[in-house]
Amino acid sequence: MIQWKFPSEGESEETDGKAALDELLFAGAVSKGMAGESTPEKSKKEKTKYGPGYDKSADLIRAQKRVLHLLERSPKSEKQIRDKLIEGEYQPAVIDQAVAYAKSFGYIDDKKFAADYVRINCGKKSRARLTADLSQKGVDREIIQLAIEEEYQVDEISIIRDLLKKRGYFDVDASDYEAARKNREKNFRFLSSRGYSSSSIIKAMEMDEQF
Repeated sequence: MIQWKFPSEGESEETDGKAALDELLFAGAVSKGMAGESTPEKSKKEKTKYGPGYDKSADLIRAQKRVLHLLERSPKSEKQIRDKLIEGEYQPAVIDQAVAYAKSFGYIDDKKFAADYVRINCGKKSRARLTADLSQKGVDREIIQLAIEEEYQVDEISIIRDLLKKRGYFDVDASDYEAARKNREKNFRFLSSRGYSSSSIIKAMEMDEQF
């Protein structure tokens, strides 16, 4: 099975899944002769127009290869894959079949995609930010909520406190009212923009201010 990891912030989305992809492509998981097909980029340029000579079977093989090459780089939701195939001007029926093909091997699985994304990123992103990220990737809201409930196993207050410490929040002299006020407001805005709730931010600030 292709092994993926979600890239951390600033990293490329490419990861080393080529060996697993080659195994799938050339071990008979798709129709015989597929290994001799050209690359997805070349195939796209050479793709036959949807006229009398259109070969749906050949187009389906190209679509299947395109899906696997997309997934080789990084995990993706079903909607992300469909959007890429639409950009490639594949017919709707071909897209449906190519997606079904990948789902039959477990390579497209929004439940696993969402669960992995939350588990890997919960240490640096809020529930709200993770929900927004997955929604943007086209994952169903119920699947997102389930992933958050099952995989968000971190103390959000501790995360906020760590962020405040890194930003020097507690280094400002509390006796300087104006400086302390500006510091508090600036960091409150920052944390709110990250999707943390007002109650969690206030609690984290007040907990550390007591020590």
